[in-house]
Amino acid sequence: MAEVKFPPASATPRAFFVPGAADSVMAEDAWQGLRRTAGFACTDRRVQRLQYNNRRGVFTSEVGYLENDDEYDWVTTAIFEPADSAAPWMISIMRISSGQLVWRDPPILVGRPDVLEVTDFLAAD
Repeated sequence: MAEVKFPPASATPRAFFVPGAADSVMAEDAWQGLRRTAGFACTDRRVQRLQYNNRRGVFTSEVGYLENDDEYDWVTTAIFEPADSAAPWMISIMRISSGQLVWRDPPILVGRPDVLEVTDFLAAD
């Protein structure tokens, strides 16, 4: 497996995937499972990358790349667009600790006004 790195400066749209999923069926199952844990309704939009503002500056989260919360490096696993315009975007991230998956709880939440740029995965054939 390739070394996981921080997101590149610019987006290059890719085919939909979820890190660790062996194929597209497993990726879809994983994405739907993560979506159910969101706690609020999300759209079906498959988001690859989200650039946003927060109190510390501009951040970029991209599926398959690292995210840092000042304590750990996490892998971005999915980005969800809220169905309700008042709800925040949700960035699902995980890391491995002692051989076990650890999901960040709470996930990263981004208010709609703070979103600067969204890149979708390539449309499925």
